[in-house]
Amino acid sequence: MDIISSKEIENTEAFKNIHKSLQSIYLKRSNREIIDNALVVYKNTQQIKNGLSGRMLIIIEEIIKKRLEND
Repeated sequence: MDIISSKEIENTEAFKNIHKSLQSIYLKRSNREIIDNALVVYKNTQQIKNGLSGRMLIIIEEIIKKRLEND
């Protein structure tokens, strides 16, 4: 199963604004799966999954915006 790439996350401004010591946490497979799942839910429902907040939510919103601009 392909999940969102680290590179796509790293290209967001939200990720770039995270302290360097914390960036690796957002690139862990488990967190990439959470982001990927939220993107699938958004694609199917046009809603962002409940329970996401903080920097993770900002990253997801930015990825959605970039993907919509590229479609």
